[in-house]
Amino acid sequence: MYQKMLYLYRLNRKNLTSTRDEIVTFIKNEGKIRFDEMLPKYFTEDDFSPAKFKEYLGEAGISAILPHEQILRNLGACDWDKGRLAYNNTAVLFFARDLSHHYRHATITCALYKGTDKVTVLDRKDFNDDIMSDINNAMMFLKQNLKLRYEFDGSLARKEIPELPYEALREAIINAVVHRDYFQKGANIMVELYDDRLEISSPGSLPKGLAPSDFGHKSMRRNPNIADLLQRAQWIEKMGTGIKRMQEMMDEAGLPPIDFSFTGFVTLTFWRYPKPEARKKPKPANEPVGKMTLQILDLLRNNPALTRAELSQLLGSISEEGVKYHLTKLKRKGLIKRQGSDIKGVWIVDN
Repeated sequence: MYQKMLYLYRLNRKNLTSTRDEIVTFIKNEGKIRFDEMLPKYFTEDDFSPAKFKEYLGEAGISAILPHEQILRNLGACDWDKGRLAYNNTAVLFFARDLSHHYRHATITCALYKGTDKVTVLDRKDFNDDIMSDINNAMMFLKQNLKLRYEFDGSLARKEIPELPYEALREAIINAVVHRDYFQKGANIMVELYDDRLEISSPGSLPKGLAPSDFGHKSMRRNPNIADLLQRAQWIEKMGTGIKRMQEMMDEAGLPPIDFSFTGFVTLTFWRYPKPEARKKPKPANEPVGKMTLQILDLLRNNPALTRAELSQLLGSISEEGVKYHLTKLKRKGLIKRQGSDIKGVWIVDN
C-alpha cells in the first residue's frame, strides 16, 4: 500500500526525486503513521516506570491481576516487534521514568505575563513528567494565578467562583495533549495567561479531512491511543462534545465564547472578563433542559442517593466530570439541591 501511495504522491508532484522528509510528511498526513503507535528504538524496560503504571491503573480502575505486559497490550501501549514485546510512544508518554530524556517537546509550558503581550514574563513553568501529571500541573498553575470571587448563600462554607471555569480549562488542556502533532519537535503546548485572556495552543494544524468549520462539531483523533488511555481513566469522553461543553460553561459563567484560530497551531482563547458587546443576556425562565440533563433528573427522582460515579456508569456515555457539569446546571436552575454530606447525603428533586 505504501508503494502505491508513494507512486501517486510523486505522480501528483511530477517529481520523481521527492525527499525522504516529503515522503514521510505525506504518509503522516494521510494518517497511515501515528506517533502514538510507533515503536521507539531506545525505550527499554529500564526506562519504564512501574510506579507510574500502577498509579494509572488505580486512576482507571483497572485490576493488576494480569501480567503488566498483557495489560499494556490491552491498553494499546505495546506491540510485538521481531519476536519481542516492545513499548510504543503511548507507553513512553504515560509511563517513562524520565520523559524529557526521550521527548523534550512533549512539554507543557505555562507562562504568566504582565499586560496583554509577551514583553514581561512574571512566571514560567515547564512540565514534562508524563501526560497525566503534566495536565494536573498545568491546571495547578492556572489555579494559582487566576482570580477567585466568593459567594455566601447562608451556609457555613463560602462558595469559590473562579474567573474562568476550571472544567472548561481542563478540557482545553486535555484536548491540546490528545490532538497535538507530536511529529513537530520544535514546539510545545503553550498555556499563556495575560491580563485580559488565556491562550492554550497546541502544535499542528487540524487533521486532514477536518475543516475549521467542522471544529467542535466533528471529532477526528490524531492520537487515538492517547485518547483511549485518558478515556479509560474517565478524563475525556469519546463523543467529541468537548468544545460544545466548554462553550456552554463559558456561557453559564457570563463570559464571551471561546475564540479559535488555526495557524499551524490550534489556539483557544478564553477571555477573562465579559466584553461589553458580548455580555451574557438573561435567559427566559422556561429555558428548555437538555436531554442528558433530563435523564440525570429522572435517575435522581428514582434514586436520590446516586453518586456522580454511579450516574456516569448508568448513563454510559458521560464521564464523572460531565455528570458534575449537568448537576451544577440543575442546581443553578433550582431543580435539585443537596441534603447532607457529599458521601452520605441525598439529592432533593423539585417535582
